[in-house]
Amino acid sequence: MGHQNQNQMHKQFDFTKPHWQFRYNHGGTLRNKRRGRTARPLSTKAPIHLVFKSDIKSLRRGLRSPLGFQIVNQTIQKYARRFFIKVEQISINHDHIHLLVRFPKRSHGQAFLRTVAGQIAQQFQKNGFLIASGVTDTRKKPTRPTEK
Repeated sequence: MGHQNQNQMHKQFDFTKPHWQFRYNHGGTLRNKRRGRTARPLSTKAPIHLVFKSDIKSLRRGLRSPLGFQIVNQTIQKYARRFFIKVEQISINHDHIHLLVRFPKRSHGQAFLRTVAGQIAQQFQKNGFLIASGVTDTRKKPTRPTEK
């Protein structure tokens, strides 16, 4: 009995598998622990809910304006095909976009998110939808000659 009890006390953990507590929970206080600093798991089978938010103060027109809606929709569809992303649902609201997507690989998903956000911002700036806040003109203004 004593020998069996000793073996149970000195049970060795398998370090190749993450502890069950950290497998499905991420962020918050778990980031402070060594075992909690792993990458968030990505399911290729279950869809992921994403939200792109914009600052409503920096938009002249919302994302739901006819041209804004077309820009957002076309950009998402174009880059979803390029990065092999399955877009299940899109909801374009006045100042944010909800997406329900499936990523085949983490790298494809990261590239998709980075590219879509940048392209939507560039297209909105090109079409005059953004209010230039805090942007100053770096060109020098002509100075008037001083009189003596």
